[in-house]
Order: sequence, then C-alpha cells, then structure tokens
Amino acid sequence: MYFIAKNNKMLKSATAILILSFSSFFVNAQQTTEDKFKDQSLSVAINDKSCAKGVTITSPDNCKAEFGEGRGACGTKKDCVCSKKDKTITWTPDKNKKIEIKFTTAATPFKADCALKSGTSGKVSCKIKNKGTFDYDVYVEGCAGKPYDPRIVVQ
Repeated sequence: MYFIAKNNKMLKSATAILILSFSSFFVNAQQTTEDKFKDQSLSVAINDKSCAKGVTITSPDNCKAEFGEGRGACGTKKDCVCSKKDKTITWTPDKNKKIEIKFTTAATPFKADCALKSGTSGKVSCKIKNKGTFDYDVYVEGCAGKPYDPRIVVQ
C-alpha cells in the first residue's frame, strides 16, 4: 500500500511538472511573437519644395519580421509600417518642419485624443489602439503640392 501511495504522489508531481513545462513553453512562444514587434520610428524625407517625398523606417522593420520580404498587407505601398496594439509609431521630419498626419478614412489606429500635428519638436508620436490597415497622408508645413500617402498595418 505504501508503494502505491508513493508512486501516486510521484505520478501527480510528474504530471504537474509536465503541465507547467507546456504552459511555460506556450507563454514564451506567444511572448516571442509579441516581442518581435517593436515601436516604430519613421523619418519623413522632405524635398526642396517643403513636401514629403518618402517615409523611411529607422527602427527594425516589423513588416519583414511578420511577413518576410513580401511584406504581406503592405501590398505595393513601399513606405508601409507594421505594428501591434500598444506599440508606438513616431514620425520625425528630416528637416526643421512641422508635419501633420491625416488618415484617409474616419478610422485611425490611435486613440481619439492622439495629437497628429507636430509641435515645435516636429515629431508626431502615438500609441496604437486599433487593428486594421490604414492609409494616411503626410502634410508638411509650407508644402503647396500633394501630401505623401504611406500605410500602417496593425495586426
């Protein structure tokens, strides 16, 4: 009887250890997927006419991390950025200009109170709250031409 009781305790202990190991593995796998998405820093290139001519990702490219070289939902948009909820996207003009980000639809990936106009620093920075694919325009102070139109993909 003692032998059976001892084996039963060992079996319960082994089962508990096995369950904890599997749980830990799945939590770590999910965390690794989340960790590969970093906050995104974007540099807005401005031409001689004070208009945006491009947006360059200056931090690791989350689109390549998620979709590889094909960049998935970015489609043909070359200046596309990918992110996840609770990550931050920051735009910084490469010249001393104020910029404004305007979405081409009513929905945006950010909280309603996010300031999409730069102040004296020239930067626009917002935390992501909504999933989806969002096209937007970059307006630069003093530009008489068309705005630049990149994309944000939030998984």
